Amino acid sequence: MPALFAAARSGEKPVRTAAIHAVAESGNVSALPVFVELMGDPDKDIAGVAQEGLGSLPGKDVDAAIVKMLADGPAARRITALDLIVRRRITSAIPPCSMPPAVQTRRCGPPPSRARRAGRAV
Repeated sequence: MPALFAAARSGEKPVRTAAIHAVAESGNVSALPVFVELMGDPDKDIAGVAQEGLGSLPGKDVDAAIVKMLADGPAARRITALDLIVRRRITSAIPPCSMPPAVQTRRCGPPPSRARRAGRAV
């Protein structure tokens, strides 16, 4: 894997792209930091291929890293994280009370408009 990681980071564009695809196809989660790094590449094609590669990696650790991207880095990276969250259906990124009632894991209060009508402070 180290040779593929090195090829993905530098060299001619076709070689970098092929290396990113090869790493993604391996499903090796150790590629996670490499993909995150390459998503910030100045070459938008390389950044896009890295995003696709990251999106293809399996596992909860990858999901957690993608959710963490929401809090860190530039706006473009956070937007990419949102895209990956939607494509991977990472429900852990959604606050529990924002989910439909049928899938909420804990009891959430009534919507604020109902609470006000009931005379409760919000």
